[in-house]
Amino acid sequence: MISGTVQGDEAIVPVAIEDAGGGLQEFQAVIDTGFTGAITLPATVVHNLRLTAMRPVRATLAGGERLAFNTYGATVRLHDSPQLARIIEMDGQPLIGMELLRGSRLVVDVTEGGEVLIEPLSA
Repeated sequence: MISGTVQGDEAIVPVAIEDAGGGLQEFQAVIDTGFTGAITLPATVVHNLRLTAMRPVRATLAGGERLAFNTYGATVRLHDSPQLARIIEMDGQPLIGMELLRGSRLVVDVTEGGEVLIEPLSA
């Protein structure tokens, strides 16, 4: 189970990503249920982790603008198990999208300081 808190209007949880040397780096990320990808990270973080580059993708942003983004492969620790994920390089706060949450239950107490829980669904 992953636990976080609501800060302002954002549900924030920790996410652990393996760097190129196999070490785990933890980041605070905003859950974005409107984002269909896995995770976004700023360029400086991507480069510090020395992630493996993949082919760019085109994505449509909430405002309708269609842009190309660099992507990278990484191992993410979710529910205490490693999971391969595609990282999209994007400025701003790291985001966790629905692709990474697939197979999970998300519970958010939508109030300042409210609890955020992500737990695996039972098989």
